[in-house]
Amino acid sequence: MPNPKKSFVLGSRPVVKLTPPESNDLRDPRVELWLAIALDIMVGVGPPEQHEIIVDISDKNVRLINESVLVQSSQIVGRSKELIASLSPFVGRKVGKSPLPNEWEDL
Repeated sequence: MPNPKKSFVLGSRPVVKLTPPESNDLRDPRVELWLAIALDIMVGVGPPEQHEIIVDISDKNVRLINESVLVQSSQIVGRSKELIASLSPFVGRKVGKSPLPNEWEDL
């Protein structure tokens, strides 16, 4: 990432799926999955026959990716209190308890 003042956040649902308007099928080579693994590194799934590449992401796109993670997450962590405060309005999911299947109650 070219700007050391920018960083990715991690959310409770951290994988971002980027799609063109006409497709969301993972078999479409234009559809991408990305996961932040550090404050300044994201990894993405690409075609298996291609080599790894490094992509510098603009400041604007760092923000858009962070917002995309947050709208699908209920909890977030990040580099600074200021970053979290600026992004907290985008947190979209409410925390809830998933119902357990009946057979789990016997454990």
